[in-house]
Amino acid sequence: MTIRPLMSLRCGLWRGNNWMKDLIFKEDGIKSCWEINLKIFLEKNNYTIESEIVSYSNYSKIDIFIPDLNIAIEIQGPYHFPVMGKLEQYLFQRKSDIKKNRWCREQGITLLYFSYDKLLVEKYGYPWYIYTSEKELLAEIERIKSL
Repeated sequence: MTIRPLMSLRCGLWRGNNWMKDLIFKEDGIKSCWEINLKIFLEKNNYTIESEIVSYSNYSKIDIFIPDLNIAIEIQGPYHFPVMGKLEQYLFQRKSDIKKNRWCREQGITLLYFSYDKLLVEKYGYPWYIYTSEKELLAEIERIKSL
């Protein structure tokens, strides 16, 4: 099995009716390259990152967790929007997102949402709470850190 280097990963974006997404194979399973890119970015900015933290059930995991600040970051890929495949799959994902959001609030965890695909977020998403720029996300983390 070939493992791609963790630098400068090219991730797919939603365009028209096509979704191209690179997946990275790691020892603990398949990871989205969006998740890996964001982890690399945060680590370069001196944040300690944990991943695959179990949330409300053993089947629901938090993508990225910054334990020092009690911040969780969820990557919003295409299945978080009503553009990929079946409506039932999208509704299942939304239900899971709502449960995870509630669980984080109950645990006192600040939950932030991030997507590298600004066009998808603006067209189908909720741009007022999904960060689409690493700089904006980092600024929000720094703001929370200063509180």
